[in-house]
Amino acid sequence: MKSYRYRLDDSSRKFECPQCRKKRFVRYKDYQAGTYLPEEFGRCDRESSCGYFKDPYNHGYANRETSFSRSDHNFQEIPKPTDYISQKYFRASLKGYKRNKFVQFLRSLFDIDTVRNLIDTYNIGTSRHWEGATVFWQIDIQGNIRTGKVMLYKSNGHRVKVPYPHIHWVHSLVYDSYHLEQCLFGEHLLTGDKTVPIAIVESEKTAIISSAYFPEFIWLAAGAKSNLKSQRCKSLMGRSVTLFPDLGAFEDWQEKAEGLSYFCDITVSDLLEKNATRRDKEQGYDLADYLVQYGVREFINGGEPAPTKFDVELNDKGYPASWDTET
Repeated sequence: MKSYRYRLDDSSRKFECPQCRKKRFVRYKDYQAGTYLPEEFGRCDRESSCGYFKDPYNHGYANRETSFSRSDHNFQEIPKPTDYISQKYFRASLKGYKRNKFVQFLRSLFDIDTVRNLIDTYNIGTSRHWEGATVFWQIDIQGNIRTGKVMLYKSNGHRVKVPYPHIHWVHSLVYDSYHLEQCLFGEHLLTGDKTVPIAIVESEKTAIISSAYFPEFIWLAAGAKSNLKSQRCKSLMGRSVTLFPDLGAFEDWQEKAEGLSYFCDITVSDLLEKNATRRDKEQGYDLADYLVQYGVREFINGGEPAPTKFDVELNDKGYPASWDTET
């Protein structure tokens, strides 16, 4: 019987699933080298509610080119080049905001100009994979589109998790074989003034909302608590960075900050940990959960009230519908 080099880990160890975020993920292991494959390769045990499965043989990893170094007689693998999403998929998503549930939630928080600015700044997209779904594009500092995370929200800003977490990836939807190297969400914003401080949170939603309340920062998102890794943070070289972990993740991100401190000036905010109630901690609140309790203009200007709901009609491109008749 043929013994495959890349096989699912036969130990009892489980990891966080890249799709449903539950710690029920079995990763593929290189049994020749004794190391795990990149974290996207594996199978989620939650077959009925999640079903994520990506194996290295049908998704390109096992077909990488190899070379033999005559100088040291070591067998070396040449990493496969990073793949990128075609611009046509990206451009096609930049519409449909009238049915985009996440954009509708932003409209309940901010005035029309702020919503339009957030859409443009973060290239918020719309997907037909689920009706009303949002695409959070990962665009690196060179402008390459690494992937897009497709997520479905309710109009109140909460994710749809029943009957299963509604999370998917554009590269899995449009390509049969794709070598993914993720970057930080919002990394494309780092091309300007390098003295502007950076703030990093876990979710894309929180980064977008926080940017309206604290415009003095460039807001990025790791995408998941476990995604704050040095290989994904190279664009932070020499920058001033503050981490804002979700409740319950403070110690974990403190540890991760130590691993990033050799190439950037990094601190971890304990703002939530110091002010959270027991209920807040049980709910796993993040920064946005607190910020949305305040009108953004009231928050920034220290007292000026702001409405919490706007009845301005958006056209399909996210602009006020009245603009359609203007010359």
